Amino acid sequence: GSQVAELAQECCALMLQLAPQNARAAAAAGAGECALTSWQRCVATDVALRTSLVQGFAEVSLLCMPYLQERPQVLSRLACESLRSLVTCGSAPVILALLKVLTKISQDIKSAPSLFNLGLPELLLAVLGQDNLSSDTVMRRMAAEVLVKTISFAVVGAGRQAPPPALCPAPMGSFRFKESRLPRATDSWQAELQSRRPPQPTLDPASCASALKRRLETWKFRAVAPFRVNSCEGPEEAALDFDADFESGSLGPVTRLGPAEYEVQLLSDANGGYVQWFCFRVRRMKVGMPYTFHLTNLIKPGSLFEEGCQPVLFSKRRMEECGIAWSREGADVAYYPCSFGSRKLYRVSFDICFPFEEDECFLAYSEPYTFTDLLYDLAPWPWESLAVTMMGNQVPALRLGNQLSTQRVCIVARAHPGETCASWVMRGVMDFLLSDPEAQACLEQLAWLIVPMLNPDGVAAGRTRTNLESVDLNRHHHDDAAAETKGLRAALQAESQRGELLAFIDIHSHSKRRGIFAIANGNDADRLVSLLANRTPLLDLQGTNRTETRPQDVGVGRVAAAAQGYKYSLTIESSLCARHLAIGGEHLLLQDLASVGRAICFAVTDLLYPENEPVEVICAKGDDDLDEDADAAEDEGFRVFTPE
Repeated sequence: GSQVAELAQECCALMLQLAPQNARAAAAAGAGECALTSWQRCVATDVALRTSLVQGFAEVSLLCMPYLQERPQVLSRLACESLRSLVTCGSAPVILALLKVLTKISQDIKSAPSLFNLGLPELLLAVLGQDNLSSDTVMRRMAAEVLVKTISFAVVGAGRQAPPPALCPAPMGSFRFKESRLPRATDSWQAELQSRRPPQPTLDPASCASALKRRLETWKFRAVAPFRVNSCEGPEEAALDFDADFESGSLGPVTRLGPAEYEVQLLSDANGGYVQWFCFRVRRMKVGMPYTFHLTNLIKPGSLFEEGCQPVLFSKRRMEECGIAWSREGADVAYYPCSFGSRKLYRVSFDICFPFEEDECFLAYSEPYTFTDLLYDLAPWPWESLAVTMMGNQVPALRLGNQLSTQRVCIVARAHPGETCASWVMRGVMDFLLSDPEAQACLEQLAWLIVPMLNPDGVAAGRTRTNLESVDLNRHHHDDAAAETKGLRAALQAESQRGELLAFIDIHSHSKRRGIFAIANGNDADRLVSLLANRTPLLDLQGTNRTETRPQDVGVGRVAAAAQGYKYSLTIESSLCARHLAIGGEHLLLQDLASVGRAICFAVTDLLYPENEPVEVICAKGDDDLDEDADAAEDEGFRVFTPE
């Protein structure tokens, strides 16, 4: 009855309050067995009573599970039966508790056949079909992982059938001679300014859930059925033409799965390392036909692609006829696991409708910015080389401002070549310091060392994280593992002989978080982070990550710079896709990224003012975001200057 139910709820609540410090003792006292026995009894009760009890029983069972000698066989059946009865009427916390139990059970490979026979894959697809449940990214991720894991281990050979021959084999040869065929960064920038297009919204949670459900249904069908290639069914369609034989291109073998469906293996950095960046060209397309792409071989368990973000597309004909450069495109975008073999792998799937017939299009993770783009941007200005890379490229550096100043600043970008948004932020830094009259105070008071692309080899070769010697530069700022970081360290040591090391900023990009945010060494750079937040609403101040320095972090840029004596040392992370939700959550514009670079310069200069003295907030006319920031500053009593 209801009194027994209330007592059971109170017991579960008390047990969970004692966790996790007393989980072992609770399991030894029989809490797990008691929860399972009570759970079995409540299965036959009415839905309302069952809903109120199942969450507690599931959470107590999960708490005790690691300390039981063997997993109770009844647990799989109870979790599946409860999910089946509550999937259409249960609350999100109840379903989440059941998914956590099933996630734990599925970690045991031997449990996969029983979960499969209990109909768990179909139940998980039903969860994704419920609007009140599927809006939660964590819940979607859990459902997808348990589904793929169950099928992978339950069905012999699931997802491991021999694929058809690849249309595009793995690339061979040297990266040294790759040509620059991508649209120039300057042209993309000008096209965005002239088009005045507003930021593109991300896909809503319901669309994300629907896309994930559809992709997992297709994956399940192919995993449990003999592998079939559908391209021969009906009239033969000409295959798309793929290549990435150009600077910053990255493309592995491509397999045609259907008339307009392709699996694209993404390339890892050397030695089977990081996989994220992709950039390839497609030709011979038809208009009005949705083409499906499955980009596989990804290794991160999460991505902004599962939160409604989309890849970027450039159409040569669209640029020529409409003046539109890169845009966020893709329907039914889903990110999900696809293999649980020796290594857990993920894929992103999406549909693209190309805007023109027989066009030349590029698809990429984010807007590219190549080494050739940098050299073009630097052409009017004198620069020096910090190092010579394995490929014989120079690592450019600019010395700007008052080089007699005792206050020294260093800003670095593109240690990780796949993080292209870092270059667009850096481009904002360079444009401001090199050509904006408002930069006068910044240049008069500070000596700037600007290193816009620390890893030109990795950028040219289309790597994700390393240089061509497989060195992750942002883990080796302290040693001689790479010529690039060795040269930078020597330059910073020379800076220390010329004055006070004021600020070091290392610009990166992030694939799993929205917005622009800072990573600091504890609280050492709080003042600089606050000043930057005063300068741009694009900074997610609440998302600042203050990490305590660990021994293994000695080679990280901001840690090594602090060890060399920089008073304020920061990593600035820009999302590869979207603004943070507090300011709308739309896809980032190139103008957004450049404005952050401008704000960085102002914020560093603001450090020269006494901490108790209000700083000037300078806003350009027509920049709505900065105008809003100025309004906020006026409310706080700051002096605001708007240039004529």
